[in-house]
Amino acid sequence: MAVEDLQTAKETGDEEKVERAKKEVEKAEEKVEKAEEKVEKAKKEVNEAEEKVPGLEEKEESLTLLEKFAEELGDLEERILNSRINNIEERPFLERDEVIQSIVTEMKETQRLKINKPRVVCLWSPRGMGKSSVIRRLAKMDEFAESRRCGRLLIFDAAWIPSGQMSVEASTLVSAMVLWHLLQLLDGYGVKLAGQVVNFKRMDFKDVVEVVERRSRPTGSVNSFEAWVRSACTTKDDVFKQWCLVTAAAFNAQQDCACLVLLDQTELLVKQTLDQRSSLGGSRSRFTEVCSQFPQQMAVYCTVTINMQVDLPAEEYTRLVIKSLPALMPLSFKGAKEAMVQWGGTQYGEEVLDQIYLFSAGVPRLLEYVFQTDGKLASTFEIAFNAMSECFKNSYSSAAPFFDQPDVALSLVLCSAVRWNATDRELVPGTSTRWSDIFNAGAAFPDGASVLVPLVWWFRDQKRQKVLAQKARGLNISLEGLLPDPADLLQAPQQGPLSRGTLWEKQVCNALAARFYLYCLADHKTPCDTYAPFLEIYPTTDNHLRSVLEQFSVCWSDGVEHPDEEASVLDRVGKAIKSNKNIKNAHHDLLIPVKRIETGDLEYIAAQCCYGNPKTATELTKTCQNKAWKPRTSDPSSEVPDTNVLLQICSTSEGMQKFQKTTPWAKRQEEKRYSLMSCKAIIAPKKLLRLLPQLRVLRLNSAGLSAEGLRNAIEGLTERWLDGTEVLETSQSKEKDRAICTASTKCTSAAGSPNSRRPTTPAVTVCKLQVLEMASCNADAAVPDLALYLASPCCSLTELDLSWNSLGPHAVQQLGWHLRQNVTLRSLKPKTQLLLAGVVVKGQRD
Repeated sequence: MAVEDLQTAKETGDEEKVERAKKEVEKAEEKVEKAEEKVEKAKKEVNEAEEKVPGLEEKEESLTLLEKFAEELGDLEERILNSRINNIEERPFLERDEVIQSIVTEMKETQRLKINKPRVVCLWSPRGMGKSSVIRRLAKMDEFAESRRCGRLLIFDAAWIPSGQMSVEASTLVSAMVLWHLLQLLDGYGVKLAGQVVNFKRMDFKDVVEVVERRSRPTGSVNSFEAWVRSACTTKDDVFKQWCLVTAAAFNAQQDCACLVLLDQTELLVKQTLDQRSSLGGSRSRFTEVCSQFPQQMAVYCTVTINMQVDLPAEEYTRLVIKSLPALMPLSFKGAKEAMVQWGGTQYGEEVLDQIYLFSAGVPRLLEYVFQTDGKLASTFEIAFNAMSECFKNSYSSAAPFFDQPDVALSLVLCSAVRWNATDRELVPGTSTRWSDIFNAGAAFPDGASVLVPLVWWFRDQKRQKVLAQKARGLNISLEGLLPDPADLLQAPQQGPLSRGTLWEKQVCNALAARFYLYCLADHKTPCDTYAPFLEIYPTTDNHLRSVLEQFSVCWSDGVEHPDEEASVLDRVGKAIKSNKNIKNAHHDLLIPVKRIETGDLEYIAAQCCYGNPKTATELTKTCQNKAWKPRTSDPSSEVPDTNVLLQICSTSEGMQKFQKTTPWAKRQEEKRYSLMSCKAIIAPKKLLRLLPQLRVLRLNSAGLSAEGLRNAIEGLTERWLDGTEVLETSQSKEKDRAICTASTKCTSAAGSPNSRRPTTPAVTVCKLQVLEMASCNADAAVPDLALYLASPCCSLTELDLSWNSLGPHAVQQLGWHLRQNVTLRSLKPKTQLLLAGVVVKGQRD
């Protein structure tokens, strides 16, 4: 009424009436405030009266009073950790330290920032990557020790929320999480609060929700916990306040002891979308609603199998900030091997472990299944494969449908094999399926900027493999060449780096062709009409290689061809990478068609493939790699045309090679006509080549090697192979002077006297070479390096044949000196000269 009078007075313009009306409005507002105070007082009196009604408050048994307890509860881990998350067992925690440190840093950042809304640190990864193990490790960190001891570390798994309660008010769910945490933490204890003892007993989460909602308010008696919730926890803010008061009373928690929240499996909340958009562009869900209820500056961390930021323009919501961290990556081979040892279950041999790693792609959950097998045949790959297949059925059944769609499956397999870049918001090349859906199903796993598809998902399924191989063959891409069967490699008749070199050549050319195909699919381009920048197909961070490749664009719509006659750089340029692998003693391994961007001229880049160290300048010159073809005796080298550009594709180096400045190769390199390419950025399954059988015998008898060639071959015996397995067998190889592909960690010593050539301590090798035959060779020049090898711990020789070699006195003396330090040799031919030098070989003392 007073408000209406005031409005009338204003309309008539009577100032006196306006003033009187204002006073009446003020009096009316005072009456309303007094009435509201009376109502609140009456409600409080009713509540107090209800609590004092005889029989309404339940008589409880006396529980142990926990008051200012300054130590850690004996079973604290069971109370706050093991009973909270699905990962109960202690699992190997490997290659996750940087992730842990990032999480801790971001949680501290949340506490430091002065923001007006909650901030959640979120780690997303497909299932089975170790997210729950990360939570377990965080819960045990020293940085959170005091919060953990005092009960201010809340760990909650969203799986505890019943499906029927997912729609409950967000503030109610958060209040229930805190109260449920206190019940679990203080189960069996009483805590004195405001003069009253509150007894805490474990309850199911759904029952705690009902207590918060007042649905469980009985007509009879209530216990002290329910009475305390009704009187002291009427709002969400009250609950957080009481969390601090309870832990202060029970554990003497200080004011500066932070409350922390760790949430697991929050994808269950993310999937509960609300079909509403945040004013800042985000998609609202139960997750955003729940997380926005936490106090500002409270450190909250959550794990989720879905990247919630896929479609968001930013990380900020109207009432929430989400800080996303990069997905967990699969374990490296070293990490997988360490996990096997730490698990303490089945211990596999090196060859079997290699296969396990290739088929599992380093996914922790697959490895867990494998390393926990038992039985007599537990150490065989067949048992390991069955265990991984069982894991696929149990944990990744949602991935299977993607491999029943040939287009999607082939793109997934190729992207994994050639390290194709993939982000959640993009589509799988050539499909309408997003990578986020692939990751969520576990059909592939993020590996930095690229993806990995475990071979076990499809490789041994004959129907799927046949369909994929045929589809790839239609593109002139060999899936077998890109991803050879590990079982076939183990049974390969050829041994050593030459056999690796052949496989390496196949992987290189098919990887390049596959990346061009994926490029066209991703950009919706017709392959036969598309010229892509070479650097788009082969991304490299090396400046020199970039300067060489940026001159060209490529069109490889015809995939890979294997001509019946040797291809050369002078052939008509087509749209297929030509491989000479079927041509004996071919001059160049690959001819790569390119178009010069500046002039539009078509030409071939010649490529030499080598699984190991690159050829030296001497070797390059001797084999005329700078020429269009290998000069014949009737062709003077000067009359053979030069190659325009030569790439040496080796597995160890990329970019510029060290040449003496005066050599033609140094000049060619400066002119951007030569470079090294490692293909590390485009070939994921390089570890497949580890599986080739190890070399036992090296025969160089009458091989026709030059003195320098033999010396280079023997020099390789003092070095380790790149994969740490063996040295090379060679007989009738494509290049006689290239008997051994050598690699890192050389056992060096200065030239000179026998004493000065004693080896330094080398890196341990697992070389298995047992027999070395060098009959009728120019062995004199090779003696210094041979002697060095015989005296080193790397040596595994049991038989050495130097028959029909005219060794000089110095060579005999040097060899004899080092033979005295050898502990493996059992047979030496001939022994006459060496016996005269005072050498007695073990096993030949007669």
